[in-house]
Amino acid sequence: MISVFEKEVYEWNSRRKLWHFGGCVLMIAIYFLWQDLTLFGGRLNGLTVLLAFAWGETALCLAVDIICFYSTYYRQRKTSLFGFRHIMRAHEAKGFNASTYYLFGSAVLLTFCFFGFCREEILVMAILVLGIADPAAALVRWQFDKRARRNERAWGLLAFIAAGSLVICLVAWYYQSPLTWPQIFCIAAGTAMVETYTKNWVAFVRPVTRRVQNAIRHRMTEWTFIFWPDDNLTTQLAVAVLAVIFIR
Repeated sequence: MISVFEKEVYEWNSRRKLWHFGGCVLMIAIYFLWQDLTLFGGRLNGLTVLLAFAWGETALCLAVDIICFYSTYYRQRKTSLFGFRHIMRAHEAKGFNASTYYLFGSAVLLTFCFFGFCREEILVMAILVLGIADPAAALVRWQFDKRARRNERAWGLLAFIAAGSLVICLVAWYYQSPLTWPQIFCIAAGTAMVETYTKNWVAFVRPVTRRVQNAIRHRMTEWTFIFWPDDNLTTQLAVAVLAVIFIR
């Protein structure tokens, strides 16, 4: 397990980022493609299909991660399947995969959208910002770190704001959203702060979360000690919360 207190290590894995981007695009594609299809004479609701898909995938990924936490055999099997060893980080072999956090965040947003607490454009906005702005920020941080330049995190934050603003602007234009440029910037900047400093904030509250975890310590709950809010989860939620504030 990787500790949230360890020094930040910047890396770039093209196949991992392509997988990351592809997963986000797949979510949007399923949502739109299934809207006009019919099954047994009835029209399918794209949101309902996507909601079932997201929660099903989340449950599957969570189950696989927990099983691999306890079993060395299945942990080795997971890393050898479908070339996952080329896109997984070391701590994900025994911990939660980034895809699990991403799917969980998407499933939560889809649930809010299903019950009317979140508009369609906010859902699309949140997923695409994660799929595009996050890799953009990672690439900039890695480039600056590779060249031994300072302020890698700050430059990555600026890259996230730029890419996030562009994505939000395009989604707002497509949906004819009333968002203004200052509002778009606030959403992108606020989300960039969450994406950049999630790990630090988790480390700050770790003493409290440890107390809660110790209260339920049991062999069957040991996997809870490796769970902490990943930026693949918090980024989507941050976009949605900030967008809801501006889009009434």
